[in-house]
Amino acid sequence: MKKLFYTIVAIIGFANLTMAQVPSYVPSDGLIGYFGFDNNANDALGSSTPSSNNAVSSSDRFGIFNAAYQFNGSNVILYNNSTHPLFKIGNVNSSFSINFWVNTSTNGNGNILGAFGWGYFVVLTNNNEIQLNYISANNPTTWTDITSLTPIAKNSWKMITISRNGTTNSIYIDGILDNVVTNAPNILVYSNNNCWFGANGQDNNNFLTGKLDDIGMWNRALTQSEITALHIGCTDTITSQPSNLSGIKGNNKTFSIAHSGTGNNYKWQSNSSALGWQNVPNAFQYAGATTNNLSINNLTVSNHNQLFRVITSKTGCADTSNIVKLTVSDVAADSLRVIQLENDLANKHDTLYVGSAITTDTLKISIHTGISSASPVINSLKVYPNPASTLLTIDLEKPGYYIAKLSSLTGQSIITPTSGTIDISSLANGVYILTIYDSNNKLISTNKVSIIK
Repeated sequence: MKKLFYTIVAIIGFANLTMAQVPSYVPSDGLIGYFGFDNNANDALGSSTPSSNNAVSSSDRFGIFNAAYQFNGSNVILYNNSTHPLFKIGNVNSSFSINFWVNTSTNGNGNILGAFGWGYFVVLTNNNEIQLNYISANNPTTWTDITSLTPIAKNSWKMITISRNGTTNSIYIDGILDNVVTNAPNILVYSNNNCWFGANGQDNNNFLTGKLDDIGMWNRALTQSEITALHIGCTDTITSQPSNLSGIKGNNKTFSIAHSGTGNNYKWQSNSSALGWQNVPNAFQYAGATTNNLSINNLTVSNHNQLFRVITSKTGCADTSNIVKLTVSDVAADSLRVIQLENDLANKHDTLYVGSAITTDTLKISIHTGISSASPVINSLKVYPNPASTLLTIDLEKPGYYIAKLSSLTGQSIITPTSGTIDISSLANGVYILTIYDSNNKLISTNKVSIIK
């Protein structure tokens, strides 16, 4: 089971501005900006929209499309806006936090985010360490920084938290404290109000190669528990998974799940013909496609081996269920037919295969007889479908050695095939005898075949 976290996009009136909600697990106290990158680079709190953006919308750490931005070494998202939260952080100085997810695809240096010209920025060093780099307010000619002790692996999503509490700077990787610098000087704030993601937007260089997502900014230092919660995300999950179901043609079947929370949205999906996962409609034979119970009514052969799953979601959180399968039998009397055959052939020794003409499934039944052990043994006899209506297929393991005869109950020989498909459309409903002989015309097996139209 894979847990997903994402922001839900909402359309605000008739405006062109699309603004995503902040996920419920993101601390709201002191939050001054959140960029979920869901279809756009707008601040979810409404303070900033990019002045230019040539980054490429991409999939996030859960494989959700249009939920992150890809930077290919020449892209930047630029904000010429003094209301951008990065600008506010620089003015706060004494305490702030920045949290983001990054996936770098190359080793080497690149700017992740920054503001105020050369005031401060967060970079990926040549050794793939995370570094907060800024000009000291105490000494404008001095650069100061805090660098992670642990390099981050490329081609892997990592959550980075940079926190400043008074004069203490800290860096966390995936919610775990990695390095601390005490007595750190304040940031020198320049009047230039450019802010950027993915490069040094002031000088248009030091481009990042990789992805960024879910960038949050606070005007205070986050606590360890808050940082841990950001990394874990949602705890509102599926508690009871759906189970595989089987039914017969014309039946109704229902998949069900249980959820730990309330007020969740549900989206059932199906993968029936290797076309990928598609949303199930609330129409045709489906009902409850947006509830925790999905009903498939009046099963047909097209539902055989159909795969289903459900995605549950609530503000900022989502969970995907296990994949389950629906199997369908084409004849309502399949189970009764097996019992009937076991009774009818109680004195036979062959191995009989009862086949499904529509699904091509074959059921194997082995029954013992009192035939002499000296008689030739039929290792494989396939008769399907049984009951039959228009065509009857008989397959023998050694069709050149054995002979099959289809006769009426009175013993009148009707058809004498050696193997293959027999046209029985002209025969009346009833029970017929299928007898098997060896090359010396010695009776080996007797079977009953039902014709029902």
